[in-house]
Amino acid sequence: MAKRLQASRDIRGSTPLSPSELFWSKVQKTDGCWNWMAATRNKNRYGAFKTKGKIYSAHRFSWILTHGEIPEGKLVCHHCDNKLCVRPDHLFLGNYRDNTQDAIQKGVFHFNTHRTKGSFLRGEKHTNAKLRNWQVSAIRFMYALGIWTYRDLARFFSIDYSYIGHIVHRRSRILR
Repeated sequence: MAKRLQASRDIRGSTPLSPSELFWSKVQKTDGCWNWMAATRNKNRYGAFKTKGKIYSAHRFSWILTHGEIPEGKLVCHHCDNKLCVRPDHLFLGNYRDNTQDAIQKGVFHFNTHRTKGSFLRGEKHTNAKLRNWQVSAIRFMYALGIWTYRDLARFFSIDYSYIGHIVHRRSRILR
């Protein structure tokens, strides 16, 4: 507990730092990006800052300190594409579309990841594809013959049997 209190006090140890002072004390300022040097948030690796019981993304808190509240539905985006950067002039407000278009123009948008909503790569070209298109067609044909069960097909193609049902009923890997 003593270490926690110490972290929010200035060097003299008597005056508590304001949230703004505490925030900027955790930033390494350079000629380029101003990098967040404290905690990061989950696997996305954005900086994290906790004040008054609430956790903020560091770049969002930087925006709030310098420009005021963030309008609802808006994102705080990086011109520099450095997730740890909190330099106010490297940040801009935008929506999901603006952020995606900015990333596409810079060549940092990854179309082929399973996390990308509306991924452009489909079927066997997708990063996580387990089957080739001809195998999907073969599964449908073999099941239609009536002598192969989901489990038989799953063993034969080395995939989970529940996925066979999705393929057979065209809920997954819809081929034209």
